[in-house]
Amino acid sequence: MIQLNGYIIFLLIFAAYSIIVAVLDKKEILKKYNITAYGPILMIRTQWGQGLLESLSKTKRFWRAYANIGIPLMVVCMILMLFLLLFQAYIVVSKYVNNREMLPPELTNPRNMLLLPGVNPMLPWSWTVWIIIGMIVAIIVHEFSHGILCKVEGIKVKSMGALFALIPIGAFAEPDETQLFGPKEGDETDESFEGQTASSIQRSRILAAGVMSNFVIAAIAFILFFGLISTSIAPAAEGVPIGDVMDDFPAKEAGIKAGMIITGMDGVQIKNAHDFLVFINKTKPGQIIEVEVNSGEVFELNLTSDPHNLTTIGYLGIYSEPRGTKEYFTFLKDLPKSIGGWLIIWGLPIIIGFGGFDGSLIPFYKPVGPFAFMGNGIFWIANSLLWIGFINLVIATFNSLPAIPLDGGHVFREILNSLIGKIVKDGKKRAKVSEVVINSMALTILLLILFPFIFSFLLR
Repeated sequence: MIQLNGYIIFLLIFAAYSIIVAVLDKKEILKKYNITAYGPILMIRTQWGQGLLESLSKTKRFWRAYANIGIPLMVVCMILMLFLLLFQAYIVVSKYVNNREMLPPELTNPRNMLLLPGVNPMLPWSWTVWIIIGMIVAIIVHEFSHGILCKVEGIKVKSMGALFALIPIGAFAEPDETQLFGPKEGDETDESFEGQTASSIQRSRILAAGVMSNFVIAAIAFILFFGLISTSIAPAAEGVPIGDVMDDFPAKEAGIKAGMIITGMDGVQIKNAHDFLVFINKTKPGQIIEVEVNSGEVFELNLTSDPHNLTTIGYLGIYSEPRGTKEYFTFLKDLPKSIGGWLIIWGLPIIIGFGGFDGSLIPFYKPVGPFAFMGNGIFWIANSLLWIGFINLVIATFNSLPAIPLDGGHVFREILNSLIGKIVKDGKKRAKVSEVVINSMALTILLLILFPFIFSFLLR
């Protein structure tokens, strides 16, 4: 119900926003401020940043070498992403064929493709700020990199700007497309066009620069994030973290609250869930015990029976929070030490539901080391770094897919044209073959992305 309500609220707000945009566009108010509306999407153009691009692009040798590294990196990522999409389709089909089971509905809902808290059920509202920070950084870095390489390669940047659809969804460095891709057949060339079109390698550098920068920022953000949790954040105490407390049960009646950590029971030290279970399995309903928490408080509880499993074992009425344990924290710290760990990092908030140290987790951790003086501010920094790393990584990998209009699609076209050119010498025939292959690849990728949703819909 909470997720559905959030979904409806978002749709109502978006509908109101779309109406306002339509009215402003019709009255040509947006045009006065150099804003173009494409339905609910606003394209805001500006000349701001041109001077900065000029300054940054002066070290041409560095930027060309930088973008040259990005081209093979993008190609490798293309292959890996295609493999992952094919593997995803295989998992969905094999699960159904072997077990006659479908993926849970919450995993095959198209809204899960959106990085929108409240709309995507796997992204709670508490992560909203961090997601927005990550998106803004990733978009600016990506588009600024395109702009810098345009300047390096002598391609005019007509404008800089941002895309909005209620929230920032993109940014752009608008190159002179005639200079970048050459004049299109039947189009009138701009008066400023002097017949100089970027070469294939120049285009590839410009297109690969955004993905390269997203990978670099992701790497830096993750290095800093894991550095922080290794040196500046630690579990508040060993024990059993309490994520929630049930109404009308012993723990609630005794005054125990969510956010506390059980560290002892009847004088027995409780370091983890195993210790807790060993102790509780020896108790009976009606037994009175003392529970100590990490603050040093001691609560007296009159145990009851488990309402879901009527046994002779005592019951407190609490839900533990596994993400607040020492074992979970150790698991997080060790992720960068293996290839498998990096695969988990690639989908950290989605795969294991860790989006940072939000309000529900902060009570289970504490700042330590040289940054302890920052208090809870260290969690803000850690969360920002996590989402900057995650979203930059997602944008880099997604943009590497060989499907136009993604950057990877344009680079794929350059590579394809080079390969086809060795076989087909006629320019028009080469262009037709290339177009068929590129369009087929784009359609295939779209179907692979949507496959779990389509498959689930057809068989239900």
